[in-house]
This record gives sequence, structure tokens and C-alpha cells, in this order.
Amino acid sequence: MQFHVRKDMLTTKKIEKYLEVTDECKKLFDQSKDPIVVILQQNQGGFVDLEDHLQNSLAPYRIIESEVAMRIDKSSERVIRFRVGSGLIDPETLEPRVPDVNGTYEGPLGPWYDSPETDLFGDVKFVRTQKSLFKKHYEMKYNMTNVRNPNEIIIFTDQFCFSACNAFAKQFREKNSGILVAYSGLVQSDLRDVGQSPTVVIQDSLIHGNNETVLLEHGMTLSISFAPNYPLNRTHKTVPDEFIVHQPNEYALLEFYEETEESLISFLNEAQIVYEKYKEFCVDGMVLYEKSCIGNKNSVGGYKCKNGKYDRSKCVLVGCKNGIELNQTTGFCGDDKNEDFINGAVTTLVSLFVLVFLNKTKEMKMQIIKYNPALFTVSFTRFSIATT
Repeated sequence: MQFHVRKDMLTTKKIEKYLEVTDECKKLFDQSKDPIVVILQQNQGGFVDLEDHLQNSLAPYRIIESEVAMRIDKSSERVIRFRVGSGLIDPETLEPRVPDVNGTYEGPLGPWYDSPETDLFGDVKFVRTQKSLFKKHYEMKYNMTNVRNPNEIIIFTDQFCFSACNAFAKQFREKNSGILVAYSGLVQSDLRDVGQSPTVVIQDSLIHGNNETVLLEHGMTLSISFAPNYPLNRTHKTVPDEFIVHQPNEYALLEFYEETEESLISFLNEAQIVYEKYKEFCVDGMVLYEKSCIGNKNSVGGYKCKNGKYDRSKCVLVGCKNGIELNQTTGFCGDDKNEDFINGAVTTLVSLFVLVFLNKTKEMKMQIIKYNPALFTVSFTRFSIATT
């Protein structure tokens, strides 16, 4: 059994180093077909585009762009005009909503802001901008070749997974790109979520332009939920993701992840149980990829879950490759208008990789760990990257 540990994956000022280490992870994963385990421990989130980059690195066949919107308000407008708006993309034209200028954009914002939409929640009105996509700043330099099936990616998340971390967890759950396992808290509850507040978070200084000094005088800043994500499933057209409960697939009686052999083994034992359970068992929405299911050049064929088992009698479209998004209007990849698959065979995988995401220190560490379950020993090869 092998696993891989890295710290502070979702937020670091050393962006290029973050991307380099992400590629190192993917190259390591390509050395085998072992399942991958992700551990999210008290993660405070980070950059949305890096979360998106990581998500699409681990699950490149299940890419669906996330939409965001902002409340119509003078504070929102101030933030949009000050560089943030240039990172918002029109879903139809794929052009930036606001020109990228130094300082504050003074021109008209256009109908996406000036002709807002109103969502009704009972007698409460939410007046917002038209929905936008986020600009992708980072190209995928290295693409994994040994892409894992969704039942071979196991993600542990506690209830503190926040902002970009929660967007990562919720979108993995919504797309059924992995098996989500909640831990830490809510032991007696039947209603759990995979984290909190999957929104774009800004600092209060963006709103008041550093003119308000009350918080700064006390050495504090205020994080504000600014641009809520909307579900990838467009049937929830008006309800932001933060108000939709994404039940995890499983719950583990684990409190915290600690950098100890005992803690690692406890998570691995739970991961092994989950992995064995979902080898054949499934729930609606889950899929398996099958290389022998041959279809269009951008299509990924496989099997869908039916009545708790994968229906291997028929190849169907289960994903898209080459960075192509599944068109939710047509149900095909990109501009494809039809699909025709042939049947294929099933493959098997063994062992585990583990990714651990923490957010407690100012150091990003990569650990390559070999775990021998028979001897219950763990050996570490550690690479540390200082961050500021």
C-alpha cells in the first residue's frame, strides 16, 4: 500500500511551486493504478482557481464549470470594478465581464450587472448579477494517464472544510467523482454535509479600500462571503450550493488527522474498508470508466450504477476527456451531437495513495510514504518548501 501526503495545498503565495508539486503528485500517481485517498483536515480554503486546478487534475473526465453570482450592492460593485470583475467570464461569449485595468475600472459594467436577476426564497428576495464563470489562470501542464475511477478516489473531509476546500468537496460529491467520507463531529446526526460555505471569500479591505481601520487597529481582518457557487446540476437553478446539503457517502468515527503513524494507519484502515465496499456496490449517479468502450474522440465510455450495481451490459457516456466539458443541454461532450459505443471489459486495481491537505502552518510539505500493512510500519521521504 502506498500513499502520498502534502500540506497547505489549497493556499500558498508561491503559486508556481504549488503547481510544480501538484504535477509531481500526478507523475507519482501515474507510476501505478493505485486508488487515491484525500484527507482534508481543518482546511480554511484558498484560491478558487487552484482548487479548480486540483479538482480537474484528480478527476479530468468529470469537468463541469462552476457558476457564481454576486448580490447587487454598492459594495459588490466596488469589488467588481477593482480587478475582481476581470476574472469573471461570460458563459456565452467566454469574454471577461470587466476589462483588466490597473486600479479601478470606471466604465459601464453592462447588462450582466445592470439587468440583474431576482431569486425568491419565500418572501425573501435575492437580487443578484447574472451568473458568470471564473477565469482559469493556470494551464494543465501535466495530464495524468492513469485516471482513477470515481470509486478509487476516497476523500475524507471534516465539518470545518471552508470556502475553496468546500467547493472542492461539494463538487466532487455532486459530480460523483469520488467517495466522500465525513469525519470529526456530528456523531449522532443523520444529517451531515461535506463542509461549509463553498463561496468566494474576500477580505473587508477590498470593500472599504483600507479606509476603515477599526479591525486593523486590533490586528484583525474580516472574511466575507462574496460570490456563492451554484450547483453543477442546473436543476437547482436559483439555490446556491451553500444552502444545499451534500450528504457524504460514508461517515468515519475519526476525530482528527495527526502527523503520526497511528493516525495515518487509522485513516488508511477506514479507507480500505470504504474501498472494498465500493468495488462493486454503488448508488445512483456513480459511474465506472472502461477503456474498451470506444466512442467519439472526446468521449469516455463506461458503466452507470443501476439498482446498487454497475450495469456492465451496455457502454454509455460517463465523461469527457481532453479538457472538454459535458454539455448539460445536449448530454454529449462539447459540440458532439450523438454517441455510439461498443462494449468492453472490466479492470481491477490495488493499493492506495493518500493526499493530506492541512492548513495550520506556513510550510508546504510533500511526503512520499511507503506503508507496509503486514508490518504496520511507515517510512517517510520528506521534501519541505518554505512559504511566506
